[in-house]
Amino acid sequence: MLTRKICHNGSRYIRTSIYISKRSIQNIGEIEVFEDKTRLSAHKKKLEQRPPFLKNLFVGKFDYEFMTFPQPQSSERYKQFFEWIKPLENYVASVNSSEMSTKEAFQKLKELDILRAKIDAKYDGLNMSEAETLKILETLGSIPWLATSLIKNNIIPIDLISKFGNEAQKENYLPRIGNGELLPTICITEVMSGPNMKNIETEISLSDCGNFWIMNGRKEFVANGANSNLFLVIAQSEEKNFSSNLSLSGFIVESNYGGITCSNIIHTIGQQEVHVCTVDFKDTHIPKENILGEMGNGNVILSNVYAPGNNRVAGEAIGILRHFLSLLNKNILGRKHLDKCMHEFEAVQEVVGLTTCSLYCMESVALFTSATDDLYENQDLELEKAVTETYCANECIKRIYEGMQVIGIESYMKDNPYMQIYNDALGLSLFDGSAIDEKIYIALLGLQYVGINIHEDIIKARNHLLNPIHFLKQIFSKRKINLYLFEYAHLSFKMACTLIEQCLQTLVDISTMLLEIYGTEISSKQIILQKLADITIQLYVTIAVVARASRSYCTGIRNAEQERFIAMYVAQQAFKKVELLKDNIINNELIQHERTLGKVSESAFQHKGYMCEHPLKRNC
Repeated sequence: MLTRKICHNGSRYIRTSIYISKRSIQNIGEIEVFEDKTRLSAHKKKLEQRPPFLKNLFVGKFDYEFMTFPQPQSSERYKQFFEWIKPLENYVASVNSSEMSTKEAFQKLKELDILRAKIDAKYDGLNMSEAETLKILETLGSIPWLATSLIKNNIIPIDLISKFGNEAQKENYLPRIGNGELLPTICITEVMSGPNMKNIETEISLSDCGNFWIMNGRKEFVANGANSNLFLVIAQSEEKNFSSNLSLSGFIVESNYGGITCSNIIHTIGQQEVHVCTVDFKDTHIPKENILGEMGNGNVILSNVYAPGNNRVAGEAIGILRHFLSLLNKNILGRKHLDKCMHEFEAVQEVVGLTTCSLYCMESVALFTSATDDLYENQDLELEKAVTETYCANECIKRIYEGMQVIGIESYMKDNPYMQIYNDALGLSLFDGSAIDEKIYIALLGLQYVGINIHEDIIKARNHLLNPIHFLKQIFSKRKINLYLFEYAHLSFKMACTLIEQCLQTLVDISTMLLEIYGTEISSKQIILQKLADITIQLYVTIAVVARASRSYCTGIRNAEQERFIAMYVAQQAFKKVELLKDNIINNELIQHERTLGKVSESAFQHKGYMCEHPLKRNC
């Protein structure tokens, strides 16, 4: 049956639906498959690549272009996109997520055209930009498990196939993912490997006839694996003619290839419909052409999956915190404490104010990063993405916990949503890795860039006796950064711009100092690296916030005065935090801290737990 629904708005927006008969889909039940074709106007033409913004801050270079908060959409596409997303917003606002299954949810997402959002128009997709995808995930954030499922079982697999797959693979799989026929997932982790690519044991070998790959192995912690019917698998080759650095490769495996079983299904404490499971491959025959990209690019795929910033949790974090703030306000406004309206207490106002500021910061930094990706061709944003995800995930968790202290015992009741929201938020940080690793990654990436750009000066600084002239120059001609950033923002943000420059000065000085003192050994100074990452995060977030607030104030956006208050507060707090972090590093408090805690932890490890005697115990 062919049905056409045409919603005409000038010549800009056309929606066409083509319904196809039911087809059986293994593991995800029978779902009515149809193509819902929507076309929005073209994206803005991308601008020429600019130097990496955040990396350049480590060496004191500031690209003034980024003081203008980016607007990635044309006016026409902006109107079309927000018209397109209204049905999704209405659906999320009306649905009872506790009574909805993954199958029902993905059926609805398919009807709303969400499954095709990240697919290129060439393969029957909507080709949504990074900023538009962020907005979709924000909208779904009030149903966290649905946002997570979309990321794990749609967006990330689509990204991998789009980036590494050949033309035939894209034409075969992307339209089928977009119309709901295929539900993909990624199979990487093994019992003994974790993110270590050297320990992957799943093996692939070429059949005697040379037409198939034969896969044997086990993958753990596969997201929604029991519901999936397409697996993107990393395996190592046992062929002798492959060198060790070419042994890992990616493969596209359909569930009907045989020898695939899912077991040990484990549900998480949050994200109610999200599970992880074990997937076994036993003599699974894979067509030879189903290698993902080229032979030996498995380590590149792994790096793409595991790199902090590629998990797309920022949008979901914003959606979760916005939903929690709404519930928190309703709870506070409906209560009294000590015969006084609860919202009149300063302590309560502080929690709500901090949560609102954090939400503003999260929105600003997430859109700042994603819009930059949309505007510039092949822009280097690996550091910006890592900072954005780390900040948004951790800030979301922290603010929800503080809000639960205000709510009190109600937040601990099983039938209330607050604890569920908190558990959902924990998944942002815990599901894919460790915040410790992310911060170390941020710091090392920045220091690596410093080393590349000023390595000669660092070598001279580490050898004063051989370079006395350079040593004297360091003493008498310390470089001071004066960028006059206030000239690129509204005049009322002059103080905030000055604070940004002072934070930037600290980042440059500390980065250079650490390389001069420790050299390549800095990679082992993890506590210091975490502090350096915190400085980087505070600086980048503040820049995004001031740029956004300045634009709002200049253009007269509603409540722009409140944005100005938030931006000034964020800049002041960032400066205080950066100064404290700088003092900790320079005064060697961290070194003593590291030694003390190192001794304590070593004793705890030896005793396999707490080693101190109970205070009631006596020696006599």
